[in-house]
Amino acid sequence: MAPMRRGDSRRCRLVGLALLLGGGIGWASQQPAWPPDPPFREVQVETRVEEYARRLRTLYRTAESLAKLGDFEEALRYYDEALQLQRQHRDRRGMSLTLMAIGDTYLFRMGKPELSLEAYARALELKREIKDRKGEPEVLHQMAYAYYVMGRTEEAERLYHQVLELSRKAKNRRAEGNALNGLGNCRLAQGRAQEALAFYEQALPVRKKAKDGRGVANTTYNMGRAYMALGQTERAIEYLTKALALRRELLDVQAEAETLFDLARASAGEKRFDEAVRHFQEAAQLAHRTRRPRLEVMALYAAGVIELGRERAEAAIALLRQALERVRGKPDFRRELRLILTSLGSAYFLAGWYGEATRIYGEGVRAAHADGDRFLLAELLLGLGQVQAAQASYRHALACYFQAQRLLSEAHSPLAQAIERHVRELREQLGEERFAEIAAEARAHGVRLLRELTGVELW
Repeated sequence: MAPMRRGDSRRCRLVGLALLLGGGIGWASQQPAWPPDPPFREVQVETRVEEYARRLRTLYRTAESLAKLGDFEEALRYYDEALQLQRQHRDRRGMSLTLMAIGDTYLFRMGKPELSLEAYARALELKREIKDRKGEPEVLHQMAYAYYVMGRTEEAERLYHQVLELSRKAKNRRAEGNALNGLGNCRLAQGRAQEALAFYEQALPVRKKAKDGRGVANTTYNMGRAYMALGQTERAIEYLTKALALRRELLDVQAEAETLFDLARASAGEKRFDEAVRHFQEAAQLAHRTRRPRLEVMALYAAGVIELGRERAEAAIALLRQALERVRGKPDFRRELRLILTSLGSAYFLAGWYGEATRIYGEGVRAAHADGDRFLLAELLLGLGQVQAAQASYRHALACYFQAQRLLSEAHSPLAQAIERHVRELREQLGEERFAEIAAEARAHGVRLLRELTGVELW
């Protein structure tokens, strides 16, 4: 009989230990007869195995619960404790699964794909050591997705092709569907939407045959994204609506939130603004529940911008103020802060609340100036200049317009043309002589006038 592999001996001890110790059939029956063990020995060994399994389950459940609560660092500590326990028991298969869980925590919950790759690489090494042919494609898929998230789509494609080859050899339809879907994602990220759609169309029937409900929902959603990229918004709405229903059946709240967000975008593209605002608000609510602050902020912002475009000032203000509350004091949301302040200033101006508009535009100017965002700074100054002109503070208005013009390198851009139009309208309103006098003063004392409005010292 062939000698027992070392990798299998631990499995026997954990699963079939009573048979090995108690005699009977199989491997144990071929060994020399030993004196019978004391009755407590078998019970003691079984208890040890049960304690290991029970302790491992407790560590996993605790880690998963902490991750759901958003305490990712503590979750990782429990996974690491499980890993050490598995190492003591030489449970390499279990170690590979724990390393996968650690990688998934870094990738999907913490947004740290670089760290996830370290855990996945260790898991892959173990899968290959124990010749886990079915598990190897799963690790490669996660690694490919991490590279995709990092924007390294060529490396992701290389790994997805490996997954596709291995999965087809092993007749692993689930892994095959994952690889085809991943290749579609890469092509979509590269701006090759038609090629992406072709991969998704291959992936969908494979995932259906594999009875991979979550995979079917994901590919359906991705087909909606591809149609969006192709400008076919009606088809996008069709697939995104199907994906939404599938994800709701699966109780996948996180995926439901992103589906609602993209469905809102598609609805806005078809000028179905009531639907768009409703979907954005639903997406924001779900994102809040699932602790996805960036998605929540962008959904509230997008809904507010739609209402602003429809000149519904009060509705826009309510939505944009909620978005502003979510980003204040968060360094990772500087770009979102500038965008929200720009639109909120416009909403206050539309409502005729000039004091609030000046305050919000001023805050936006300070943020854009500090971050070196010249284009948005010019847009904020245009808005601030309009507020000043509406209050007959023409020197301040022209100081804003002139500074905005200096910030723009493209003289014929839509923003530059809008500024020029406002300057021209002010010239027509004031008359040439008075306009020239105020314009000269605005140019001579521009820095002081801007400092009075915004608090920014250097221009």
